[in-house]
Amino acid sequence: MAGPDIGLHPAALRELEALAQTQPAQRRRVADTVCRYLRDTTSQAADGSVGLRAAAAATLAALARRHPVTDQVPAGAAADAGCGADCEDCLDIDLTGAVLPDADFSGCRFGRARFADAHFRGASVFEGARFSREALYQRAVFENDARFAGARFGDTAVFGRTRFRAGADFSGARFQGIAWFGRGEEAVPEDDPAWEQVEAWRPVAWDEPGEDDPLWPLAVLEDDYQSWEEGGDGARFNSRASFTHARFEMAAWFWKARFGGEALFHQAVFGGRVHLVQPSADLTGARLSASAHAEEHVWPLGWTAATPGTEEASYKRLIPDESVAPYHGQLADPAPEVRLAGLRVLGELGDAKPQVRQRVVDTVCAYLRMPLSFDITAGVFALAPSQFDELRVRWNA
Repeated sequence: MAGPDIGLHPAALRELEALAQTQPAQRRRVADTVCRYLRDTTSQAADGSVGLRAAAAATLAALARRHPVTDQVPAGAAADAGCGADCEDCLDIDLTGAVLPDADFSGCRFGRARFADAHFRGASVFEGARFSREALYQRAVFENDARFAGARFGDTAVFGRTRFRAGADFSGARFQGIAWFGRGEEAVPEDDPAWEQVEAWRPVAWDEPGEDDPLWPLAVLEDDYQSWEEGGDGARFNSRASFTHARFEMAAWFWKARFGGEALFHQAVFGGRVHLVQPSADLTGARLSASAHAEEHVWPLGWTAATPGTEEASYKRLIPDESVAPYHGQLADPAPEVRLAGLRVLGELGDAKPQVRQRVVDTVCAYLRMPLSFDITAGVFALAPSQFDELRVRWNA
């Protein structure tokens, strides 16, 4: 696998997979070898490497799907069988900085999974995957739809500064640790050995349409002066993001995340602190469990938590906030005229109720931070009608 003749690599991959099948004790070492191959920048640049890298990712996925405990139970039960952080059969993988043409990790069982700075250039499927330890995707880039439906994150899930350039589907996902979609810089103590590797980190270039980031690729901040809420930009969703029926058992942190399309949280359950101010978030049917009642939450303007009823005393439902009527989330509407009307309502609301003026300002700022999918420097005559309408709404905002 380390040789320059890539014509030998397919046979080497087959030999590695056969080795893991005949000698299960070698499965972890085989997986580490495949991960090193996928991280190797030399193989990334080789001609004809795309198919090989897809095959290597498929081999790694096959290794991660083999799990002696769940392999011996019915398929339905296996999907729900959880593993502890000390499970020796869940594979730790490190694909930091890897370039992946196609990646189908559906149904895989991971221990600690490192995908920081990875570049997913093709299909990205993690449906039904299980992570018994941390899942680290900070600063990763997904060029096509990222599919995490039904995934279970047993520990912290980190998507700070992750860029979803197409759709992102987390419907039915379960986050048992902190769901972090906020800032993406690592907080590294001064004496941590990781500082020795910082200069080798190579985030994917920041080349988003119509914007730049002068601090990119700043990736490390010291614990001494950084609090939980400070830092750079959060996760960036260019298109539709779905967290429908997702369950957040601890904090759901979307501070500084940016949604360029609709953000659906229908029927989601929140069990910890929530920071979700983006005006495009739709919380229809979402609930707060009893463990989250005493926490401090930040909701999009137009949403509030209702007092629990007698039938569901352990839950608080998210409902439209009549105290800011007639604003009911018009900035999330796809029609530009509705968004313009929502801006007028917000302006009148800020004048009539000074106590909500800051929240109105925060909402308008969040709208202006929504990423655009087109280049605004091309000139007005190069814009499509829908693009011109969006810029007209932003000018009014």
